[in-house]
Amino acid sequence: MFKSRSSLGLIASLAVLSGVFLFTGASLDRSLEDRVASLDERVASMEQEMATMRTQLTRNHPDQRTETAAAQSLAAINVMLAGGQAVQAKPALAKFMDEYANTKAGARAQSLAQGLVAVGKPVPTDWQVENWYQGGPADLASSGTTVLVFWETWCPHCRKAMPVLQTTYEKYKGQGLGVVGFTKLSRGSTDQAVKDFVNKNNIGFAMAKETGSLSTYFGVNGIPSAAVIKDGIVIWSGHPAAINDGMLQAWLADTAS
Repeated sequence: MFKSRSSLGLIASLAVLSGVFLFTGASLDRSLEDRVASLDERVASMEQEMATMRTQLTRNHPDQRTETAAAQSLAAINVMLAGGQAVQAKPALAKFMDEYANTKAGARAQSLAQGLVAVGKPVPTDWQVENWYQGGPADLASSGTTVLVFWETWCPHCRKAMPVLQTTYEKYKGQGLGVVGFTKLSRGSTDQAVKDFVNKNNIGFAMAKETGSLSTYFGVNGIPSAAVIKDGIVIWSGHPAAINDGMLQAWLADTAS
C-alpha cells in the first residue's frame, strides 16, 4: 500500500513537472516569435531608410544618366512653352523640379518656374487702375485673348518692345486680339512722358497707369514683361519678345472655335 501511494505521488509530481515544462516551452516559443517579429520590423525600417538615403543621394549627386534624363525632360517642357502651352507646362515643370532640382537642367529651370507663377490664375476682380491714357476698362474676364504688357518709359528694352507689340496688335486685332499696356510711372516717369511716347510711336492699343498691385499679382520681376489672358485665365507669361505668330494663331484659333 505504501509503495502504491509513493508511486502515485511520483507519477503526480512528474505530471506537474511536465506541465511546467510544457508551459515554459510555450512561453519561450511566444517570446521568440515576438523577438523575431520585432527584428523583422527593424530590418524593414532600416531597408526603407536606406532606400530613402539612396534616393536622396541620387538627387543631391545625380549621375550622368540622371543628368541626361533631366535635360531631355526640360527640353520637352521648353517645347510646350515655345508652343504657348504654359498651362500644360506648369504642372510638368513642377514635377520636373521635384525629381531633378539638383541637376544642371534643374538649375536652368529655376527662372522658368518663377516666370510661370501667374499661369493658371483667374484675372483679378479689381485692376486698381488709376488712369487710362487711351482705350478704357476692358472686360478681361470675358472670352477672347488679351496680351498685357508691363513697361516704363525709361526702360530701353520696353521702348523697343512696345512698337513691336503695336505691329502685332495691328496684325491680329481683326481676329480678336487685345493688348493693354500698364505703367507704374516709376523712376520719375510722368503722365506726359507716357503720352509723348504713345503719340510718337503711334501706339493704338489701350494704355493705363496701375498702382503696382497688378505687377505683383502677375509676378512681374523685370520689364518689359507680358501676360496673356484667355477666357479670364492667365495662360502664358514671359518676355513679350517670346510671343510669336505660332502662339498667337493657336490662342486665337481656339477663341474662334
